[in-house]
Amino acid sequence: MRQDSRLNKGGKIRFSIAFCSVAIFAISIAGCGSDGGKIDALCSRLDTCSKLDQLGYTSYDHCVSSNKFIWDGVPQCNDAMADYMSCVAGLECEQLTQIQLVELCEDEVHAYMNCSQPVADEQDEEEEHLD
Repeated sequence: MRQDSRLNKGGKIRFSIAFCSVAIFAISIAGCGSDGGKIDALCSRLDTCSKLDQLGYTSYDHCVSSNKFIWDGVPQCNDAMADYMSCVAGLECEQLTQIQLVELCEDEVHAYMNCSQPVADEQDEEEEHLD
C-alpha cells in the first residue's frame, strides 16, 4: 500500500511537471470567449520572443491548440489558468524559460495545481476502475 501511495505521488508530480510544461511548455491554455484573447496573448508573446520551441511548441498554432485542449479539459480551473497565462504574457523575453516561469509565476502555478489536482486524482481513479 505504501508503494502504491508513492507511485500515486509520483504520478501527481509528473502531472504537475506536465502541466508546467504545457503551461510552461506553453502552459497550454486556449479558451472560449474573452479568455481566448489570453491564449493568443500568451502564444503571441512566446512567438515574438522566439520561445515557442523552448517551451515545447512547434508553431503558434500548436501553442494555441495545446492550450485550448487544456482549457477545455479542466473548465473549473479556467480562472487559475487565465491568471497564469496573464503572468507569463507579462514577462520579459529573457524570462521565458521553464525554470523562470515556475519561479516568477509561482503563485499562479500553485493555484492551478491546487485546482487541477482533484481532477487528476478523479481521472486516475476512473482509469484504475477500467483496468
